[in-house]
Amino acid sequence: APVAAPSLSGTAVVEHGDLTLVKAPGYVARFKQGTLAALSGPSGTLLGEDLRHCFSRASTDNDRCGLDFFVPRVLRIPMANRVLDWSGHLSLQASWLLNGLETLEPSQEVEWSNSASGPTLQVKEVFLCRGQPCFVVRTEYVVGPGKLEVSVHVVPTGAACNVATLPRVGLQLKLPSEMSKMSWLGYGPHETYPDRKAADWKVHCCQVDDLHVPYVVPSENGGRADVHWAAFTAPSGEGLLLHYSCNDEPAPDSVPQDQEPSKRPAGTRGAQLSASRYTMEEVEAASHRHKLPTATARPVQVHLDTAHLGVGGVGEGGSKLWATATQFFVSPQKGPWRYQVGLQPLTAESWQGP
Repeated sequence: APVAAPSLSGTAVVEHGDLTLVKAPGYVARFKQGTLAALSGPSGTLLGEDLRHCFSRASTDNDRCGLDFFVPRVLRIPMANRVLDWSGHLSLQASWLLNGLETLEPSQEVEWSNSASGPTLQVKEVFLCRGQPCFVVRTEYVVGPGKLEVSVHVVPTGAACNVATLPRVGLQLKLPSEMSKMSWLGYGPHETYPDRKAADWKVHCCQVDDLHVPYVVPSENGGRADVHWAAFTAPSGEGLLLHYSCNDEPAPDSVPQDQEPSKRPAGTRGAQLSASRYTMEEVEAASHRHKLPTATARPVQVHLDTAHLGVGGVGEGGSKLWATATQFFVSPQKGPWRYQVGLQPLTAESWQGP
């Protein structure tokens, strides 16, 4: 990405109870125990809420299709719902709910240290589902000059391995409302997903408000596939650059006849990115697009995923109109996932992008 080199001066660490304030060249990061709670640059706030790991999405019409869509009462029959899930007759959404993936609770172990790159925070999080481990996530934050580096290692376990596919594996950020211009290197300019890439791979630029696709029934929408970097900027030119890289083996190429699932959808060559004025929970709860809240001047909700399930349609060899081809699954049995995201504050002087 076209960014000027940062200054290489010292970094200061200040502790206040369970809060740790790290003052680095070009930005200030605030950690609450093992969570990045805030990030600010020379012009003010860049990250308005905790940086979070995310494994769910607002369900699509295709996610909702299965026997339970036509006969909802089957979900209330003990044991029968498990058998139907195991045999693949339930919708993906029902399988995720049945296995508790929508209600994860994290516990943390935290350790600070110093490295040649700067102060380093190592966090181990165990995400519990109904009291049982579901994901074990190790996150390393390196507070370097001009950029905060985040390295993530995700291991699925327990109920996470009971589903055929996960919705996503990635990070969730909340940015100030004025950071409404998004520039990115990836597929675009319109909506793209792992199984929907009829687009150009190059540098694109548009307003966040233009990314939303107003489906009649709100669902996951507006994503951009195979993104290598993305910049969110305010009219003043200040903003935040996200730079993605991955240590996992390359995903297999997609094929017309479908193939076995992998840890990342076939053909994936970057991150899946989405930005919206709506939260994932608001989209999931709305039964019609007119029930979504007014989008004006709301914070920017960003998801950056190392793996994201395809949106589906005519999978299983065309035998099911709604099905997602298995090659575009995010298979928990093929984990773990390893990826890095750099968070770099931008100024009007340093940012040279579109």
